[in-house]
Amino acid sequence: MFRQSMILLFLGLLVVDARSQTLSSDAQKAKKYHFTGARYHYGFVLMTNSFVRGENGSGKKLNAYNAFDLKFGTQTDGSNTWEQIYDFPYYGIGLYHANFYNDKELGNPISLYGFWGYPLRRYKRGTLNFGLSLGLGWNWVPFDEENNPWNVAIGSRNTAYIDIGTNYSYWLSKHFEINGGLSFTHFSNGAVKKPNKGINLFAPTIEMRYHFSSEKPIYQKKEIPDFGKPQNEIFFFLAAGSKQQSLNSGESENLENGYQDLYYDAFTISGVYQRQYTHTFKAGLGIDISYDESVGAMVEKVEDKYIKIPDDELEKISLGIVSNFEKVIHRFSLIGGIGAYIVRKKFEDQTPVIYMRAGMKYHFWKNFFLGVNVRAHNFSVADYTEWNIGHTFKLAKKQ
Repeated sequence: MFRQSMILLFLGLLVVDARSQTLSSDAQKAKKYHFTGARYHYGFVLMTNSFVRGENGSGKKLNAYNAFDLKFGTQTDGSNTWEQIYDFPYYGIGLYHANFYNDKELGNPISLYGFWGYPLRRYKRGTLNFGLSLGLGWNWVPFDEENNPWNVAIGSRNTAYIDIGTNYSYWLSKHFEINGGLSFTHFSNGAVKKPNKGINLFAPTIEMRYHFSSEKPIYQKKEIPDFGKPQNEIFFFLAAGSKQQSLNSGESENLENGYQDLYYDAFTISGVYQRQYTHTFKAGLGIDISYDESVGAMVEKVEDKYIKIPDDELEKISLGIVSNFEKVIHRFSLIGGIGAYIVRKKFEDQTPVIYMRAGMKYHFWKNFFLGVNVRAHNFSVADYTEWNIGHTFKLAKKQ
């Protein structure tokens, strides 16, 4: 329940912060325009694993799906500086439901998500937009060795829900807005429970929105303050997570297809020195000191169950250098980076030297933040999820 609660906390913080915080000193109270919408997806399941390619109970490809979601949102009017920077974005919460035409082996997932979008270009009666949604998915039928052995795509009943896309919206009247677009959707549990090949979707979408206000939004164009010279900062975070691992036993028995219920802890202490170049972009370089209990781990079989064999804890510690990039959206940031292990014990079948990190963080109080990252390799394979808490130290700007 911890990771589900954390995801829901992020959704709540994002919505509350966008409604109540301001980056400007404007005394004028922000005026918000609320709307509700319904969106329909009909598209393709990308052939990224054996289960969707036809290695399932039906023997057929799972190559099509449809989905429907309802949302409630707010269109900003630019009263706050961050709204001006993103050209009057919109945000809100939504509920999503998908049908893969395979209820028995995959299920029909439901997702609760927070969404955020902003215009890429405005026209007289329409807008070309970018959109991002993040949330929690459930109602899956996960992998089970006995009852559902084919489903290598989803290993848990709960997953993360990620959706990115573009759309063109057009005002039909002062209340109704229609938009059509393209959407890429990803479901995964971040390697918390294996197998976890994930589900990836691509679809055209159509959405109808109803705006409650009796008038169309009036955008208050204001001059955006100059960011000035780059701002240097240092941040540190402490992260914790766990993962399921397929391992060799003391008798060299390979558990690659066993997926035993053995979970391994992972911890990271990270420090990054970075620079904020604009209102919306930061970049820097740092170090990761990581502990991964699964590294070099062995198991043995005791009465038809596998248990961990105690081993050298120091061999599980690694040192890495990592780049960090942030897209800043008020107190919220999307982050990404590429790292490399420079010190670690060598073992057979270990993860590659190069690793990736992608996630988000939220400054909930002063310079303290909560975050969640997925550490991965080969740009596609999740290793584990890092739930983290940290602090940012702002350094004085040079005069």
